[in-house]
Amino acid sequence: MPKGSQVYQTAVEINDSEFEVAVVYSYQPAEPDVGVQEGIEIEGVYCEDQGDLQGDLTEDQLDALAIEIGESNYSAWEAFQEDRYDD
Repeated sequence: MPKGSQVYQTAVEINDSEFEVAVVYSYQPAEPDVGVQEGIEIEGVYCEDQGDLQGDLTEDQLDALAIEIGESNYSAWEAFQEDRYDD
């Protein structure tokens, strides 16, 4: 796994079959000086017995995964902030 990459566990549907997968991704911070927006870059979508399924997913599915990961990360950050300041 590349340095700085993270893993997110979820399920994806391909050809009417659901697969439990580990999505390897990295966070791309915004770089306004060069026109790069903040985002999630998916590096691979791995299923234990199927290998990398990223090539079997549509762009819409990959975009949905990136949104799901971003929302999950934001929710975790919010929970951390609440715990941090509730004490």
